[in-house]
Amino acid sequence: MTFGYRVSFQILDKGNIEKYCSLGFSSIINDISKTNINLNNGFLFHYSFIILLVLLLFIAIVLLNFVDQILIQYFLLLICYI
Repeated sequence: MTFGYRVSFQILDKGNIEKYCSLGFSSIINDISKTNINLNNGFLFHYSFIILLVLLLFIAIVLLNFVDQILIQYFLLLICYI
């Protein structure tokens, strides 16, 4: 009985469930939205810059994933030949 209360509740919990799960996730979303409000000031070149940045990030992720798969295949072929 003491393990269930003393260890799991008093020592481990201490608000961690609220801090990292429900309230923590909502506060992270709230902070991101406040940052986005500051970025959206109505200038067209700001919007185009953000779109370009996201597009370049997406292309970089796709290319790195593709290059990573090719390197893994070559590495496996190299191991098979040795």
